[in-house]
Amino acid sequence: MIIVSERPTIIGKLIHLNPQSYQSPRRIREALDQERPIEPNDHSKFTKPQGYPIGTVAVLNSIGNGTYYVMKRDNGYWQQITPPFQSFAEDIDGVDTTVLLTVIYNPHD
Repeated sequence: MIIVSERPTIIGKLIHLNPQSYQSPRRIREALDQERPIEPNDHSKFTKPQGYPIGTVAVLNSIGNGTYYVMKRDNGYWQQITPPFQSFAEDIDGVDTTVLLTVIYNPHD
């Protein structure tokens, strides 16, 4: 099951613009912990990961498998921002049975 939520942040936008500056999960986590989220979009038309546009930045929390920081790429896959740069299927159903995808930057909002 995939649960999608939105928590827009300035850090998400900075990651979108310059992902090479955020290749440490610890650095991303600390930056997000210090930031107050922007008001979420109450009228988001996306309820599934495949609906999000290229360049969307998200935190993927997979129960039992940890936390991944991902960005949607041109090929439709979600790519880890931090090493080992693993790719996940567009619908992210191969990660675990329960997944929370928290969108921290949507380029169309």
